[in-house]
Amino acid sequence: RNGGHLAPTGCFGFATCTSKHGVEAAHQAVDLERYSLSKVLDFLETNNLKKEVDWANGGRVQIFKNREEAEEVRVELEAATEAGRKEVEGLVWLDERQVEKLGASKEVIHSALCLPDGNNLFPRKLVSHLFDFILFLTSSLPFLHFSLYTHTPCTSISSPSSSGIYTCSTPRGSIRAPTIVHATNAYISHLLPHLASNHPHSVVPTRGQCITVPPPIPTKAIWTCALSAEEGFEYFFQRPFAPTSSAPTA
Repeated sequence: RNGGHLAPTGCFGFATCTSKHGVEAAHQAVDLERYSLSKVLDFLETNNLKKEVDWANGGRVQIFKNREEAEEVRVELEAATEAGRKEVEGLVWLDERQVEKLGASKEVIHSALCLPDGNNLFPRKLVSHLFDFILFLTSSLPFLHFSLYTHTPCTSISSPSSSGIYTCSTPRGSIRAPTIVHATNAYISHLLPHLASNHPHSVVPTRGQCITVPPPIPTKAIWTCALSAEEGFEYFFQRPFAPTSSAPTA
């Protein structure tokens, strides 16, 4: 995502996913996340791109502002443990003293959970290198074809024909396909009206904000880990630190 956090947090919602979709689906969700994470890291390692995308593996810390938040996650992790997920064994709970070492005040933070194998990177740089890699593959393999159509929004999608084919209309023509993947995030209802705000399962855009702040000590790295709070809706990270320069922003 846009925060650059690359950490295996699937077990954080294991009990909830199990109650809604069954334990098999919960296992699949965790497995898919770990597979995706491993493939991204393999791509960076194989192509020697870790430095190019500002990759850092200082871990990830989930912060809890009160006991209730921490207990909710404990329940999720206990369910994952009971289901046989070994990932939980590597997680480390931090007490107030350890949390204070992160620069946090115990008056506003109850506890925290550390994922030692958490990573962080610059998402746009990763996507740019993936794009370059695809172009390289398609130029060297004649049976592959890749085209990127920018400024070509989908304006409508027709119902599937008798053969199961959808038609996507755009200002530059129509596209027909048996499968469509919607990647419009919260703004999906303009193509799927039944997901508008008056529907029980609606998707409603929520305001989000991104800020960049300089560290109070400009010549010192404050964090080497990624941090997350408010049930994961707030997340932050300090850019990789070079001792020969001033500390980068968070």
